[in-house]
Amino acid sequence: MQALACGVSVPNFMVYDEVAGAHKALHPDIDDDVSTSAGSSDIESEGSSPQSRPWWKKKQAAQLLSAPPGLTSPPGFAPPPPPGFAAPPGLGAPPGLALPPGLLPPGLALPPGLTVEAEPAGPFEQKKFRKELVSVLKDLAQNKNVAAAVRRVRAQRVPEDRQAAETMDILTRAAEENRGNPRRLYFAFVAGLARGNPSAFAQDKVLSGIKSFFEDIYVDLCEEVPRLPSMIEAELVPTLREVFAVDTVESLLPPGFKVV
Repeated sequence: MQALACGVSVPNFMVYDEVAGAHKALHPDIDDDVSTSAGSSDIESEGSSPQSRPWWKKKQAAQLLSAPPGLTSPPGFAPPPPPGFAAPPGLGAPPGLALPPGLLPPGLALPPGLTVEAEPAGPFEQKKFRKELVSVLKDLAQNKNVAAAVRRVRAQRVPEDRQAAETMDILTRAAEENRGNPRRLYFAFVAGLARGNPSAFAQDKVLSGIKSFFEDIYVDLCEEVPRLPSMIEAELVPTLREVFAVDTVESLLPPGFKVV
């Protein structure tokens, strides 16, 4: 018999459950087996060799040996860098890693927004250039990117002895355009050919082409485009003033145009 604090005795096979507040039967044989197996496993795990430890204990031991974030891992635990990954800017590449073929060496990368322009195939051909010019003007009317149009013309490497004539032709195409937005883009394109260092066309050749347009094309074209004088004064002259001096622009225009 087992005596309780209150003086009431209960049989040994009854145990009071303090959590449930009730008596329950005690099975010595089952409890002894559980406790014995648990105690023996703990003793064996504590005294056993690392080779006989469970896999999850081996994993915990390996994690304890790895370095915290930001610190160097112990020798033998640092994973090798994945193949094909380059070092961050300013740091050297890991030993044995090289840039893929076709890339520029470190420090020689092109600035953002710039592209490598393809070299023209063979010598300059006027017929081929005019075909490319039609495509340039068509794309310019859609994407409104004057700088891209100038780059495409620069890639054609037009000889200087042809630049004045090509400038006059582009300006004539622009004056014949009856849509307002594309026409203003074409006028800006003409001025953009003389802008930049180096420019797509030599400035003196562009000025010569504009002067030839007013001397040889303008008067006859006014009969086909009656509004041409007002378009020249409102759209072309302000664009030319962005690139050339006022007196230079005045020397190109017929009498009667207001430059200032």
